[in-house]
Amino acid sequence: MLEFRDVSFKYKEDDEILFKNLSFFIEQNEFVAIVGASGCGKSTIFRLINGLEGLQSGEIFWRGRKLAEVDHLFNAFMPQNDLLLPWRTTLKNVEMPLELESISKAERRRRALELLETVGLAEWANVLPRELSGGMRQRVSFARTLMTGADMLLLDEPFSALDYLTRLQLQDWLVEQYLIQPRTIIFVTHDVDEALYLAKRVLIMEGRPVQGISSVDVPLTYPRIRADLLKPELVNLKKQLLNKLGSSTRSESEVVNHIV
Repeated sequence: MLEFRDVSFKYKEDDEILFKNLSFFIEQNEFVAIVGASGCGKSTIFRLINGLEGLQSGEIFWRGRKLAEVDHLFNAFMPQNDLLLPWRTTLKNVEMPLELESISKAERRRRALELLETVGLAEWANVLPRELSGGMRQRVSFARTLMTGADMLLLDEPFSALDYLTRLQLQDWLVEQYLIQPRTIIFVTHDVDEALYLAKRVLIMEGRPVQGISSVDVPLTYPRIRADLLKPELVNLKKQLLNKLGSSTRSESEVVNHIV
């Protein structure tokens, strides 16, 4: 569905290149997590997909076509902060993508209320963002992202600013939504636990400049429970990922304790 082929990129203000000959692919309806150290370029991948930055070399392909030749919206982006418009109610925030497409008021209200019911926020449809908890605001933001109808969702550490328990709850909720409405999801995170719990496959960005991405299949089916992360094969897989990310000095007991 999406392919990076020998992509190289450098920000003008940086002395060194960020990516060099970077190649990877994403299949349709695949849930993929991308992990890497801060500053390695995880979010830059999204900027390249959205055309916010230009390539130095290489190509990005969407369903076999060069990205530059694709003239329609195929992805929706959800950042770390919810970016809800504070003067608009939950319903009005979720309606916004349809409003931009000039969908009739009655139709966009119907579709937005239906989606809010799906994500468990129908009773909060007429309140302002300031009246919602952080987790609820992220769910509204996710609903607005879904409302675009995009084939691919780009989620950039969407739960990183939340408290621990809320983050766990929203991880479970996200998997539920993925099973209800399968989409291609690319989920950027620096949290290996989060990547293993959510994704079918994990891409690991190593070093700087990043010259390659390792791909690891997660040996779990959906639905998942937290105890799955304590299975020996998952503990070993996490050790491998941490080693690739430069954490090879950790002992096995430290890895297990971190998972718990």
